Amino acid sequence: MFSTSLDKLIASIHEALDKQQASAEPPPATVPPTPYVELEKQEQVCASLRDLLKQGDTAASDFFAAHQEVLKCALPDKFDTLRNKIDGFDFDAALIILQQPT
Repeated sequence: MFSTSLDKLIASIHEALDKQQASAEPPPATVPPTPYVELEKQEQVCASLRDLLKQGDTAASDFFAAHQEVLKCALPDKFDTLRNKIDGFDFDAALIILQQPT
């Protein structure tokens, strides 16, 4: 009788722990979709940024900030590096990155 009661107690503890673990798991992370930007718009923004960088114009920093979503779509693999170079006003390095084939 004691053994049966103990088995029931252990089983209910396991069940409670299983329920607690199941509810403690965070929901799966969702990645927001990348916004779609027409290719023509991507090319225009990249060309304008390229011109600003060639001129060493500090407006490149503001332009980059204003067109981040387009640039993320156009240059997903280069975006962070390009942003770091522009934020550091290293426009020559940013221009090289922008001109590399994707």
